[in-house]
Amino acid sequence: MALHIDLYHELRAENRARKRDPLKLAMLGLLLVALGLIGYYGVRLKQVSTVRSKGVEMENEWKMMGEKQEKAKAREIELNALLKTSDLLVDRIEKRFYWAPVLGQFLKTVPREVQIVKFEGDATADGSKKCAITLQGVSTGTEPRTAAEILRTNLAGDFGQRFAKATATFKALEDSNDTVVVDGHKRAAALFTINLDLPKPGAAAAAAAAARTAANAPPKKR
Repeated sequence: MALHIDLYHELRAENRARKRDPLKLAMLGLLLVALGLIGYYGVRLKQVSTVRSKGVEMENEWKMMGEKQEKAKAREIELNALLKTSDLLVDRIEKRFYWAPVLGQFLKTVPREVQIVKFEGDATADGSKKCAITLQGVSTGTEPRTAAEILRTNLAGDFGQRFAKATATFKALEDSNDTVVVDGHKRAAALFTINLDLPKPGAAAAAAAAARTAANAPPKKR
């Protein structure tokens, strides 16, 4: 039977004891924890840096958007002012009063026995009138008052075809002491003043005009 003697068992036991030393194990554990914390801190630091850079970028974009928004508001105000001016001009053009047809109608309506000596017209009459016209003249013939009445009636009828409810009324009608020579004969004369009121279109006409304007307007973009 062989005999084995271990002369180094004490050294090996001491070496194993050093390897199992709790302090060293604790230090090793702390070192591993420290390395983990350092790595975690580095990752978080990188994330924070990325978030900050994105925040700065978004802030710059927000400032740029704010400047663009202010410019857009200023442009909107400018365009609204231009549109308002354009609407006023269009409104004045569409609602202006044309005198040429009115004067042409007078030439057709005034008879030979009547002479107009004064004509006054106001196309900016009150809210119920489109135009107010005052005529002063002299009528003659065998019945000068009848000639003036015929003129008044014809004015109301002829202008009533273009202006609904047009009215022609005498402001004054009186015999004149002077005579008028017509075709070489002296005729009696009468002096008259006629007020001719041309009303604005009624609600139905205004609605029809608005409908025509809306129909002719370009479609809105969606």
